[in-house]
Amino acid sequence: MWFVSRRRHEQELAAAQNEIAALRRRVLATEERHDEVVRAHNKLAEDYEAEKRRADRLQERLDSAFGLNTPAVRAGRHWQATRSDRKKAGS
Repeated sequence: MWFVSRRRHEQELAAAQNEIAALRRRVLATEERHDEVVRAHNKLAEDYEAEKRRADRLQERLDSAFGLNTPAVRAGRHWQATRSDRKKAGS
């Protein structure tokens, strides 16, 4: 009886050790995937910021070409809020 119990415990221990090893492999694989996702995210964030800077520079050039960045235009940017012919909210 003792021999059978010991054998069963050894089998259960071996099964538990196999399960632990499998879980460790899954954790490592998950960590690797996580690292890949983080790298991809960082690359996309860098690309986005670079493209945003480029678009801002192009918009500034376009505004300059059309004269939209002059002091007179900037001073009048709130003109719609003070228009006398504008309908008031709720009327």
